[in-house]
Amino acid sequence: MGKSIFAQTDCYQFKNDARSSHALILKELHLSGEGKSVLDVGCARGHLAAILSGRGYKVTGIDNNAESLVFAKNACSRVIKADLENWPADITERFDYVIFADCLEHLRDPLEALRRILPLLKDGGTVLISVPNVAHLYVRLSLLFGRWDYAERGILDETHLRFFTRTTILGLIKEAGISLRGVRKAYIPWNFVFAGAPQPVRNTASLLEAVAGSIFPNLFAYQWIISGTKHPTLRHSAISDWRVRRLVRR
Repeated sequence: MGKSIFAQTDCYQFKNDARSSHALILKELHLSGEGKSVLDVGCARGHLAAILSGRGYKVTGIDNNAESLVFAKNACSRVIKADLENWPADITERFDYVIFADCLEHLRDPLEALRRILPLLKDGGTVLISVPNVAHLYVRLSLLFGRWDYAERGILDETHLRFFTRTTILGLIKEAGISLRGVRKAYIPWNFVFAGAPQPVRNTASLLEAVAGSIFPNLFAYQWIISGTKHPTLRHSAISDWRVRRLVRR
């Protein structure tokens, strides 16, 4: 696919902040993972996988960047080099958890990717997804002033191909055949993004953001964290392509 979409060293580090998407995903998994398996889709260098392996989970990592997988091998029991747009057919194992952490927004057709991978989830297993919220106040204000500036990281990451609001990501998982279990919001990981700022400043910003987010979640949610499972009547027939017009219409 050309430029790596998961493994840029500076952009896709583990977000060590209690309110980040990574932290919230980890909260959805038991502290003891003995006997449980995880498929980490878009594993990059294995930052998330390393923590899960430390808890006892058997982690299989998938990424399309060979350099990243050299590092991910140290965190995963197995790594697979694959382009998610062309899913490998040689995986027969089924998993207790399938994780799409900051992944779907990098794909041309996230709906098809979900439908290809969901059969690998055990019945009753959990799928965990995190995506940026393009309806965040920052993006809205930028548009108000006629700006849509891509960056090396964040909601307008230059490698993002899809953009989601709460409504559109919920629509996507429903169409993919996922039964919703819960939706959580992640806020800006101040300790990660503004690591050089004084701690009192970061703490104050986090507090104010949390208060505002409790009142206006769609404005202040930095990312949406989705948990779900396969719908009992999950269809295996083809579904129409996911088009940008669906995102605009909602």
